[in-house]
Amino acid sequence: MDQRDTSLLACQDNFRLGDWLVEPSTGRLANGSREARLEPKVMQVLVCLSKRAGRTVSRDELVENVWNGTAVSDDAVNRCIARLRRQFQADPSVRIETLPKIGYRLIGSVTENQPVVVEAVHGPAGSQSPGRRFRFLGTRAGRVGLTAAGLLSAILLFGLFGVRSTTEDETAPEFRVMPFTSLPGHEGMASFSPDGSHIAFTWRQPGKEPDIYVKPVGSEEMLRLTDNPASDLSPQWSPDGSRIAFVRLQQGRAQLILSSSIGGVERQIASYPASQGSELSWNPEGDSIAFSGQTEAGGVCRIMLASVAGASVRRLTDPPVSWIGDEYPSFSPDGSKLAFVRSRALGVSDIHLLDLNTDTIRPLTFDNLKIHGLAWEPGGNGLVFSSNRGGSFSLWRVGVDGRQPRPLPFGGRHTDWVAVSPAGDRLVYQEWMASCGLLRLDLASQSAVQDWSLADSLRFDWDPELSPDGRRMAFLSDRSGSAEVWVSDFKGGHRLQITSFGGPYTKTVKWSPDGRLLALTAPPEGHFDVFTADPNGGGVKRLTSGDADDYAPAWSPDGRGLYFASNRSGRWEVWSMSRDGGDPRQITRNGAKVGLPSLDGNWLYFVKPDQPGIWKLSLRGATKEELVVRDLQPVDWNNWQVAARGIYFVVRPGPTEDSLRFYDFASGRAKEVMKLPRLHYDSGIDVSPDGRSLLISSVAKSESDLVLVQFQRGSSLLSASQ
Repeated sequence: MDQRDTSLLACQDNFRLGDWLVEPSTGRLANGSREARLEPKVMQVLVCLSKRAGRTVSRDELVENVWNGTAVSDDAVNRCIARLRRQFQADPSVRIETLPKIGYRLIGSVTENQPVVVEAVHGPAGSQSPGRRFRFLGTRAGRVGLTAAGLLSAILLFGLFGVRSTTEDETAPEFRVMPFTSLPGHEGMASFSPDGSHIAFTWRQPGKEPDIYVKPVGSEEMLRLTDNPASDLSPQWSPDGSRIAFVRLQQGRAQLILSSSIGGVERQIASYPASQGSELSWNPEGDSIAFSGQTEAGGVCRIMLASVAGASVRRLTDPPVSWIGDEYPSFSPDGSKLAFVRSRALGVSDIHLLDLNTDTIRPLTFDNLKIHGLAWEPGGNGLVFSSNRGGSFSLWRVGVDGRQPRPLPFGGRHTDWVAVSPAGDRLVYQEWMASCGLLRLDLASQSAVQDWSLADSLRFDWDPELSPDGRRMAFLSDRSGSAEVWVSDFKGGHRLQITSFGGPYTKTVKWSPDGRLLALTAPPEGHFDVFTADPNGGGVKRLTSGDADDYAPAWSPDGRGLYFASNRSGRWEVWSMSRDGGDPRQITRNGAKVGLPSLDGNWLYFVKPDQPGIWKLSLRGATKEELVVRDLQPVDWNNWQVAARGIYFVVRPGPTEDSLRFYDFASGRAKEVMKLPRLHYDSGIDVSPDGRSLLISSVAKSESDLVLVQFQRGSSLLSASQ
């Protein structure tokens, strides 16, 4: 985008076109769960037409307003009009008419996106400003508009607190929501400097690993703090502002590193096996840093404390060894408590509070859902966190008293990693704009056949599984607001929602050999269990129960039984049971997480937790296991499939270098089959019954920006809402 494009769009107010929210400054269109981005010139054409909605705009007027009078070809104008028509083709209330030899006319209702005044409540006894109100300031250059979902969140929040008259106090604090970064790629993991004037964050540019940058609030200049081929993550300012701690991931290990806040010489203070988490928190004294890490490769994540002097590292938490463990440590402002997230399994998490004086831990939430980041509010009376407890990821507040969390009235559809300035006058969060869809790959020609009509969606569709007759497809999708199992025909039509767990992170779906049942796993009660479901919508049946986690079911070739992973023995192993859930038997003895049988039923192939590779074990009585594939990484536990002649599996040597390989049973060798287009990390892969096609989930778009919430008049929403 050239500078003129930037300035023209930046000064345009957001507006509504029918049911669409239009944000000229960011190029974003939003309508419920549907989102899109327009190129700058296309957005300028839309703005020009919208200002004269219902009236004809000549081609010359478009050229003058959009191209500054510069001579352009008809193709340039036609391309922009065609792009807009494609965008609104499914919405009959918005259309663009062509008047031959005259110009264009936009048909649709155009209205201002009005600011909304929402009142707050009285603070606690002794608060300075009872009855204060909050105002959502206008939308100029605003990144995040107040959508219907955002308004609902605001109503819920303030309805819970109570509403005061707007005449009680006319010195109402105000807050504005505005973009902080709009860079290509992913910006996230933000941290405020002690005075709140600067923000350190990670930026993963397209095709590269993330580095750390520092940017002043209110300025577009940035300081690059690191420039390293490894992944630099989770920057955190020291309490005195002179240093920034961060995590560097490389070669399977994490390094805890200190750097000056203006860059320069780095110093390592700890090294540990790379783990699920990478989060840090300084204690208020500035002499220790809490981090999430493992004490051994493949072990549970614990919160540990490293002295800044580098002299010692000690454990602060000890979660059950079969769980994912503890992440997102955060010291309270007075240093007496440490909040963290404890995860039993993927997507099954809650906030816990460690009292550092008594060494006791208690839960603050009881959701068994996903949590992506948390931060203390300045007074230490509560925490702000990101969670999918309301469906999509959004921001919530929970008090240390453990009362029911309440939604905050800002945040996008995918809101992650929140930070609050020490003074409480600013808040920053990461907003994701991402979707993935199902893609068919032709194995014979080793080429991709893009077919977005396969369960076409602007949300996430993944883990496709073709029925045995190849006519239907089961897959996972969050199109209903939570991860559920869906079934469609092969082309993605006639979609039917099969499960309705309403929040738990449903995983893996497999057709029975006769096509009459689906096997799946979900954690509706806080631990994963195995279920079967009627693919025609006839209901769901639980096969396992109890306190253990039972995971990733796979049918035996004859359809009489299921293999599944379980930690019921104290660690992850593969077990088997009958198709009705009876007769459970342990199959592996040396650790295993996901197992798939060979098509002849003679072998079990399996992966291990946090160890690369695929192993095999005879199902005919032998007990010795054998490593057959070395290259499959633990993150790709779901991205492999056993076929008649070998195993298809995924390798990722670089951030944009995903490829499909095939291990041949006869030769014992693996070879590359083809490059994969932007594989979703949790894709799942499936070979068609005729062996000609491979189904994967491919990322359609993925980027994230930082959004700043600025509280005015020296007050914050958080302190006022207590």
